[in-house]
Amino acid sequence: MGCTDMPLDPEDKQVLDEILAIIHKEIKSLVEEHLSLFREEMRKHFPGPAWDEIQDRIGIARLQVKNDTFAWWHLEGVGLTGEQGRWKLRVLKSVVRGGIVGAILKSINSLLGSLSSALPILEAVKEYKEQVEASVENLGARRSRSCGLLDEERP
Repeated sequence: MGCTDMPLDPEDKQVLDEILAIIHKEIKSLVEEHLSLFREEMRKHFPGPAWDEIQDRIGIARLQVKNDTFAWWHLEGVGLTGEQGRWKLRVLKSVVRGGIVGAILKSINSLLGSLSSALPILEAVKEYKEQVEASVENLGARRSRSCGLLDEERP
């Protein structure tokens, strides 16, 4: 079964997977499609040689959630299960829909901090996201479009 005696609730797994998918898509969108938002001298560094590994780490984290091979009780302790987890997903979707780069990165940072307590493989993702954030010229800028993950709203 993994690290726990009880598997994570299927709805919680779905919420966590969706959060991870949005994080991946939003970081990917910035480093592959919106380099114009970066300071000119930083554009040459992105996506960078670490990007493939960062994407792999997100994929591994998603598999760990799917297979119950992580310390889910850490997520319970930081409010990423149950109604709190669903609420945090709704907030993330709203922030992404707003399109303000700094707000998106701040929301992702908060979630990655919590997620990495149970899924330490995400710590490198958080550090990469912080380098992205430090390289964006105007955190108040809006990116041109969403990544298409937000078409279906959860109730």
